[in-house]
Amino acid sequence: MWCWANDLAKHLPPFAYFPFGGGSRVCIGKAFAMMEAVLVLATLMQQFHLELLPDQEIVPWAAFTLRPKQEIKVRLQRRFA
Repeated sequence: MWCWANDLAKHLPPFAYFPFGGGSRVCIGKAFAMMEAVLVLATLMQQFHLELLPDQEIVPWAAFTLRPKQEIKVRLQRRFA
């Protein structure tokens, strides 16, 4: 389950977050994809620090998948152990 601020996920109507479809036609790979995304992000965040560059407006764009309308610029810095 994704985490949003103030437990927003608990208040959303069914299928409001729809990247894998829903109901009887839900994507068969959903559980694997969610697990893989968590593992990849956790691995990257152990090695890098991302900082959002200032003065950006992030506008969602609903295409085939939900994505930002413009590119998101970040500063990537390697973490040192």
